[in-house]
Amino acid sequence: MNKLIQIIKIYSGNIFNLFKISNNPFSSLYWILMSKLGLSKKDHVFLFKNKIKLILRKSSNDIGMLFEFYRLNPYHRFNDFKIKEDDIVFDLGANIGIFTLNAARKCTNGIVYSFEPMEDNFKYLNNNLKLNDIKNVSTFNIGISSFNGTKELNISTDSAFHSFVNLNSNKISNYTFVQCRTLTSLLDELNIKKINFLKVDIEGSEYDLIFSLSDSDFDKIDKIVFEVHPLDEVRNQLKLGHYLISKGFKTYNFNDNMLYASRYQSII
Repeated sequence: MNKLIQIIKIYSGNIFNLFKISNNPFSSLYWILMSKLGLSKKDHVFLFKNKIKLILRKSSNDIGMLFEFYRLNPYHRFNDFKIKEDDIVFDLGANIGIFTLNAARKCTNGIVYSFEPMEDNFKYLNNNLKLNDIKNVSTFNIGISSFNGTKELNISTDSAFHSFVNLNSNKISNYTFVQCRTLTSLLDELNIKKINFLKVDIEGSEYDLIFSLSDSDFDKIDKIVFEVHPLDEVRNQLKLGHYLISKGFKTYNFNDNMLYASRYQSII
């Protein structure tokens, strides 16, 4: 009973959001309770009112990521960051595809390139794309880093927080080795001339990514939205923003961990 009360307290603030975005809220609410109590042995297909379907894993924090995405609307908060139908979108740190699915629905004449190093996340990313019959997405089971090669990935007890950097908030349970590529090498290999929208949520590796890009790489990028993970006096939201300004971007900070960068004069 105490565990049930604790679960209700944790998710009580999202009940309204659940009914706002879900086409089967009672079924989803029941699954959330059963899953968090350890009584559900099945994954759950969450059906949005916009008809997108998302497979949520039992014993994971997928539902927490979903609520955060739709409650905060972090990647589409400003008008200049609306994805357009012809856009080329890069999703770095795609996880199970919450952002990728929504981006693919918006850039109907464009394409989304999605990158996810963790094998289980990658499997569900592809399953979710198949479930929604989405064709304008290319997926890559690789991480993004400052070099091409193999890198140690810390495995967190929360599937949203696997990382190359040992963040203090993470609960590291194990590690594995994954293939990594630089964004520069991918742009060359895929013959990408323009990234209209670059989404970055790579758990502390955003600094390796950005500080390794050349000026010609930056020239190909219109807009970037980061989830920033402060690490030290050099690797933090302020320093990252200043660096992007030096590369010709206008930047805007939203709360303590979101950074927006655009080549347009105004991003609000």
